[in-house]
Amino acid sequence: MAAWVGGSIAAGTADRWSDVDLRVAVHDAVYDEFIRDRSLLESIRPVVGAATRSAGNAALIFLVFEGPIRADLVVTTPERAGSLRGESVIVLMDRDGTGKRVADRGPDPPRTPRAVLDRVAQDVPSELAGLEGAIERGAVLAAFEAQTRAIRSAERMRLLLQDPVAGGSLSPKAAANALSTDQIQTLLTPLRAWSKSWPESSIDSIDATVDVLNPLATECHHRYGVMVPVSPGPPASVSPSRDRDEVAREALDTFIHAPVDATYFRRGLHTRSIWGRGLLARRVANLMYVARHPHLTHVPVFADDLTDPDETAARARAIRRARGGSPQALRSAGSALWALFAQAGRQAAGALELAYPEALESVVFDYLVRERVLIEPILRAA
Repeated sequence: MAAWVGGSIAAGTADRWSDVDLRVAVHDAVYDEFIRDRSLLESIRPVVGAATRSAGNAALIFLVFEGPIRADLVVTTPERAGSLRGESVIVLMDRDGTGKRVADRGPDPPRTPRAVLDRVAQDVPSELAGLEGAIERGAVLAAFEAQTRAIRSAERMRLLLQDPVAGGSLSPKAAANALSTDQIQTLLTPLRAWSKSWPESSIDSIDATVDVLNPLATECHHRYGVMVPVSPGPPASVSPSRDRDEVAREALDTFIHAPVDATYFRRGLHTRSIWGRGLLARRVANLMYVARHPHLTHVPVFADDLTDPDETAARARAIRRARGGSPQALRSAGSALWALFAQAGRQAAGALELAYPEALESVVFDYLVRERVLIEPILRAA
């Protein structure tokens, strides 16, 4: 068995908002039991929330310890540890040499600009197609989410043009350290172009987003020789619906990931904070749909198009607060969305007989208010 710490703590770049990246290698005979058993984790510090998902040759357990302390625990085996992403590590325990092998490997090199741009070139056409389609349908949340994804693609190109190494790492901290406030505000221009009467397809369009992406794509093509098509392409292929219980559990797991929001907000990572608002808005819609239709076994992909008009209007008012992307705007939008999320979560959990994470909600909300990510009066009023 071996255990080590990775991420920003091992790399020496952590701050008070960083999470803890734990890695453990255990033998196959106890692998499944180790993932299920929380007693070791509880002996370190009380766990108020946890969610597990498969990550290829490992299991990834997202944790919120009392405090809260946010941690990502990767569980693998000695044989498969070499397939994990290479990173700086601090070995905590090493009974079989696995920790030394991982430490000797060191961090993987940053992605090359071409590799990053190849990914962006695949993403941008589908992002613009999603935005265009959402505007045509008058789907507020789908448009907001597509808009934020396009802004993230613009951020990646901006980083590559300024610092190929930082851009190749695609690290949120790279954006915080490399981009100035003026550059970030330029990337957020499409949000300010939204009409106050959104959705109104005769006013709102993808033009503002294209205007931000085009010069960046042109410069990337000139410098790196990779063409990023700045026009709508075929929409991304997705399943028409998802299992309702899976959708509800995934949405409620948002509480576990919420402390990361403080990382983005407190470091001035507005593009990431806005992306988080888009994801949260979509999960609010999914929870509301599940709560209103408990007899259905699957949730449509565009659930936000199908919910009650008053509910849609409430979500639209919440996300519209984020226009411009200032810290106060993001705090206001996030607070309104979190209030809707908690309300919808309780209703959906009750309809599906799922356990609602009351303790986790309390810990996370208190933390986000304390860290000035959310505004308590708005949470209470909503």
